[in-house]
Amino acid sequence: MKYWCCKSTTGGATDTIKCIKCNHQYHLQCILPARNKRDTSPDFKKSWTSLLEQVRSIISTEITCLKDELRSSLAPLKNELKALKDEFSRKGYRYVWVKNCCIMVRRNDTSPVLHIINVNDLKKIQ
Repeated sequence: MKYWCCKSTTGGATDTIKCIKCNHQYHLQCILPARNKRDTSPDFKKSWTSLLEQVRSIISTEITCLKDELRSSLAPLKNELKALKDEFSRKGYRYVWVKNCCIMVRRNDTSPVLHIINVNDLKKIQ
């Protein structure tokens, strides 16, 4: 995979991104992958730079507010999953987990995994 290099740009672009972990300045052209000729077009570069400006304008208080709203909206679902886990543990199922929006249940280490996608699947198990 090729990357745009700061030295090979003809426009002299100076957009940089600051790394959160090491505080190093990366030039925008160095981190954008160029996979084919379509990706190296000026429109592609403009779309990436506009996206970068949108990301730079987000402040940490907005992220915190979003996190609180997300937590409060997911709390009822978490409580329902906990109740479902308790119900399955009373019925002898040892493992209950969620993967890819599907509840998976297993009695022991050697039993097959049962996938619960909708209410009908839940009724079949009960």
